[in-house]
Amino acid sequence: MSDSTLKLPRWAKLVFCGAVITVAIAAYNEFKPAPTGLDANIKNCLIVTFDTTRADAIGSYGNMNASTPNLDRMADAGVLFQRCMAVAPITLPSHTSILTGQYPTTHGARNNGTHHVPEDVITIAEQLSDNGFATGAVISALVLDSRYGLDQGFDFYDDNLANAEKAPMFMFRETKATDTAQRAITFLKERNGERWFLWVHFFDPHANYAPPQVFLDKANGDPYDGEIAYADSGLGEIMQFLQKTRQLDETLVVMTADHGDSMGEHGESTHGMFVYDATTHVPLIMKHPALAQGMRVNGTVSSVDITPTVLDLLDIKAQTDFDGISFASEIRPGKKGVVSRPPVYQEAMNPYYNHAVRDDQARYIKSPIAEFYDMFRDPNELNNLLPGAETQARSYIKTIDSYLADGEKDSKGDDIKSMDPEMRAALAELGYVWSDDEDMLEEHGGELADPKTKVEMWEKSQHANNLVRADMLDEAELLLKEILTEDPGAILSRSALAGIFIKTERLEDAYKLLAETSMMKGARNSVFLRLCIVDRKLENGQWKEHLAAAKQMNPRDPLPWVREGDWLQNDGKSDAAIVAYTTALEIDERSAKALVGIGNIEHRRGNNKEAWTAFEKSIEYDPIAFEAWYNLGVVAESMGDSNKALGYYDKALELQENHLLTLVNVGNLLMHDRQFGKSAEYYQKALAVTEDDFKANYNFGLLKLATKDFSGAQLFFEQACRSEPSEMIAWNQLSAFLWPIEGVGNTEIKFGHIEGRREKGIKSATMPPPNFYLVRHFIVVLIITCCCWQFGFIWIYLV
Repeated sequence: MSDSTLKLPRWAKLVFCGAVITVAIAAYNEFKPAPTGLDANIKNCLIVTFDTTRADAIGSYGNMNASTPNLDRMADAGVLFQRCMAVAPITLPSHTSILTGQYPTTHGARNNGTHHVPEDVITIAEQLSDNGFATGAVISALVLDSRYGLDQGFDFYDDNLANAEKAPMFMFRETKATDTAQRAITFLKERNGERWFLWVHFFDPHANYAPPQVFLDKANGDPYDGEIAYADSGLGEIMQFLQKTRQLDETLVVMTADHGDSMGEHGESTHGMFVYDATTHVPLIMKHPALAQGMRVNGTVSSVDITPTVLDLLDIKAQTDFDGISFASEIRPGKKGVVSRPPVYQEAMNPYYNHAVRDDQARYIKSPIAEFYDMFRDPNELNNLLPGAETQARSYIKTIDSYLADGEKDSKGDDIKSMDPEMRAALAELGYVWSDDEDMLEEHGGELADPKTKVEMWEKSQHANNLVRADMLDEAELLLKEILTEDPGAILSRSALAGIFIKTERLEDAYKLLAETSMMKGARNSVFLRLCIVDRKLENGQWKEHLAAAKQMNPRDPLPWVREGDWLQNDGKSDAAIVAYTTALEIDERSAKALVGIGNIEHRRGNNKEAWTAFEKSIEYDPIAFEAWYNLGVVAESMGDSNKALGYYDKALELQENHLLTLVNVGNLLMHDRQFGKSAEYYQKALAVTEDDFKANYNFGLLKLATKDFSGAQLFFEQACRSEPSEMIAWNQLSAFLWPIEGVGNTEIKFGHIEGRREKGIKSATMPPPNFYLVRHFIVVLIITCCCWQFGFIWIYLV
């Protein structure tokens, strides 16, 4: 019996064994545990900040209702700092401290909107860029726009909010977690193996709390927890990408927040006024195989400690002095996570600087009514030990004095980059008080008010603003009058009430209130500018005097000059308007609205090249300048470039989705391109904004004619005639389309108008006197009523 066993040649056996070994090595490399401790390589760094996130809102910090699986996994595999303190309860100062390692007193960016990061301040991005890192940032809200200077050192600073949604509670744009995560992943996809540093900012946890339903459900119906769950999912998307691309174990991941939220504690509904733990105790979690796993650090640390610790972990020598301290050596494997540092410094702006220090034992707040709290016995800070504990508080007072001994840097002033008034209003509506508005919170005796004595009034004013935004004007007016009865000098409330008077066409009342306000301490140039608006509507002839007062009040503010340019342009005085806009640009070369004004004038003069340059420069300084995008579309359209025009209009609609003229213009362009279905969609959107708009109805009527929907055309032409009875072109169409007869002629759409072509020639597009059409329309209806179609047609044809 023969042996049927297959015998392989020696070379085949060697090949087979080599293949097995290769597969085994590949499998080992794929699934082997990541190096830990000193053997682990920290190549990249990802810093993630959640806006407005309290530490106790995170699952790993004890919130049983939280749905934060990604943060919880980070904490289990990394280092969690139990008591990290934000430097301030507002966004720009806190983020600047996170990214510089300096207190606001050192870097100078003390408040949102009115301040910026000076160029001599060195960010972590600058230091990492100098060491060969590709640096990127993805921003999710207006308050961190590049104009405020935090983009220093970033190769890529994505503050483009074109995909943002406008929150219903605020006139304020933010991108949602999914979009933020995808923009971050786009940056990561473009890396080609070089070391990188990425900062990602999620704005979702900031009010208005409106998470997607799936995350609201995960948070058991709690909208704040739902927003944090949504942000956590965005972080998870980034982490999954890093895991998929085998970068996660090479990347130091740091998560923190800029500040917390009072959620009604101490009478404050949101944040910005106080420096209690409710608004300053934030999460801080670090993860990398080189760090300890599951460590809990109990000592009090500060946001200013993040940058020095990160640079230390990356083995990069610092290029600047820090207020923060590195804890890198204390969070390695085998360490106990014991940290020790002086009390951390904190401050708030309302009504002016309130300084505080906090350590494990106590918090001292230096304010008009000083406060001292035992943080062990009174963690909710409800029992002020002063007066009575001056001896215990003495060392904390000395600590504050030492922080302020070298003087306080303040970057508000001549160097502040341009901010449109709408941007200022948007930030103000988020609850931030401007230093220009300090007098609103001052006692009438002239001394700075303590926020504790003004919080109730401030909350009322914010509620009134919310009522205005909800268009509940009657309720808002009652509440504002109540506020002014209690505090007649509340400037912002007076301005808000004047705004209601203007909106409801009670111009005399608005003028009287604004005139009174302009004479009060704390009045701003915006009061005088509103007086100009009302004066022009009332035709009192004094608007130039009010404008001069606005200019005199703040000579470094370009806005009065921009407004003067706008008004002069409306009055047909283009040359004078150019002078005003140019003066605004001399004050602030980044004034986007001044550039838009110049662009509009140049376009009307037929200088499209100059107009184009002005609009593009406006967008360079303000990427979300709606007027610039819209007018670029208008210029492109006038130059016959429909594709470019559509692109610019689309960008404008991303910024203001319900802008009537843009919707109509897009509808017109699509109709001209015979994309009737899409064109109809834009006309419908326009009419949803204003159902009696003439242009939308008239052009929709033309579209209906083009698609031979004559009954539909009649309805829209009738509405157009009702909207603008003096526009005879609509009457012309209404009378002309009532007798469509097969074989007589055809209808041809010409962009913006229609020509009826008939067998014996083309009827003139020139409109006869109005009475002709009215009489002819009446006769046509009479003839149709008598069913004399053929005779009627012959008569009309001859006429």
